[in-house]
Amino acid sequence: MYRRLIDDEEEQRTWCVTNYSPSVGIFDVAINIFHFCIPFAMNCISALVIIYNTAYIRAKSQEKISFKQNLYKQIAVNKHLLISPFLLIILALPRLIISFLSGCMKSVNDSWFYLMGHFISFIPSMMTFAVFVLPSDMYKKEFKQFIRNLYH
Repeated sequence: MYRRLIDDEEEQRTWCVTNYSPSVGIFDVAINIFHFCIPFAMNCISALVIIYNTAYIRAKSQEKISFKQNLYKQIAVNKHLLISPFLLIILALPRLIISFLSGCMKSVNDSWFYLMGHFISFIPSMMTFAVFVLPSDMYKKEFKQFIRNLYH
């Protein structure tokens, strides 16, 4: 890392500019993509494994219903396990895009863009209820029961 100070006569301010080596830039891009793709892949793979194994076990125990029918039934029952990773990817996409946009702000007027990027990064964790509880019939039923018990 190399830092240098640049005096801007036009705006009457001093800029602190950091230059990274190309290898650090490549590492930064790789880490951002890794932290974006790996959790998504793990969520999808684990959801598919859960659905497949449940259908396989049910097909073995219920010989009247084929594996294919059990698989379709498990996909319908556990669709929230497949929907959630895609919702999280959509919510995290703006953060990934903003992480690749680097540069200096020319004036204070551009600061809203970087501030919004910071706040966008909190959206996936704030949307946990909508992403995991609302698509699931079981979680939604338990939540409604909890609310009923809370008010009685």
